[in-house]
Amino acid sequence: MLLVFRLLHLLGLALLLGSIAVYIALSQRYATADPARFAEVRLFIAAGAHAITLPGLWLTVASGAVLAWRKRPLPSWLKLKLALVLVIVLNAHGVIVPALDEAARLAVQAAQSGKPDPGVSEAVRRESTFGAANLVLCLGVLILAVRRPKGRDERAVGGGLPS
Repeated sequence: MLLVFRLLHLLGLALLLGSIAVYIALSQRYATADPARFAEVRLFIAAGAHAITLPGLWLTVASGAVLAWRKRPLPSWLKLKLALVLVIVLNAHGVIVPALDEAARLAVQAAQSGKPDPGVSEAVRRESTFGAANLVLCLGVLILAVRRPKGRDERAVGGGLPS
């Protein structure tokens, strides 16, 4: 059963990080495209975020919670990892996804009206900035997962996992 949750965890990470890599590439490739193409790309990115990225995030979180539950009491590194994951989830749902949706909506309106909307650039900037922050946080989570540093309490009682 443990193997199943580890595989689900890796699948979630692949969905999450793989889809983000595609969105970054598309954003770079079509940043200066004509308004109709730009709107199409923004709609694709927003739809992909809802259909692939967010389910990947939640699959990773759910399987990670099951895997973490086995490590009672929670070592310090795992508590920090869980706190970072909470920040990632809140940032994704509170800032990034609303910015993605707003950028797509405004890009479609701008393409239909033929007039540029400065709100599109602002929404894309917000998505990019907070998305980059989430990638840095993901890197921190990955480092904690691999390194599993022992805190003072774990070293004193011989707990924690081997490095």
